[in-house]
Amino acid sequence: MSFGKVICQKCGFEIEKDESTSIQLTGVVLTDVGNAEGAFKAEILDVLTDGINGDFALIFTSGALVDEMQQVTDFDASTKIVTVGIAFSGVPVAGDKFVVVKYK
Repeated sequence: MSFGKVICQKCGFEIEKDESTSIQLTGVVLTDVGNAEGAFKAEILDVLTDGINGDFALIFTSGALVDEMQQVTDFDASTKIVTVGIAFSGVPVAGDKFVVVKYK
């Protein structure tokens, strides 16, 4: 069963959302004055270490950025800051939800 494709408008990266897509984690954007298009504070469920980077994509599932996707280049578990390789089209808002998928 296919749930459609998500394509990054800026980089052209594409992932097919279907039953075989390994959705690893879910998360939500947290309030932080430093939130920006390329880095923001987030609660990622079940993540206690800094192991999310490089092989993971973050896809928004709610809010103004829904279906936008970017590669996660770093997640600092101590500060809860997610950094992506190419900035999203806008600043994520507290409460926006997303999934993190392993794509390699």
